Amino acid sequence: MEESSEHADSPNILSRSPSSSHLLHADRGERVKVPQGLELRPSQVISDLGVWSTASFSAGQEFGPQDGNLTDPAKDASSVSE
Repeated sequence: MEESSEHADSPNILSRSPSSSHLLHADRGERVKVPQGLELRPSQVISDLGVWSTASFSAGQEFGPQDGNLTDPAKDASSVSE
């Protein structure tokens, strides 16, 4: 997870709704849920969005449940780096 010390109102932050799980609007028009205290922003580590923290979290803290679809890694290598 990438960390950010920037304020949540920074202009490069994606818009969000006021709820415990923010709905972020990705530039592809997708709606993505992330836990409160986290946000999605463009990342230089990957050529897509990264997860950035806006709050402190305890070591070992877990987030979930995770929404999404399971994919076969052999068929979808879009998030694999070598």
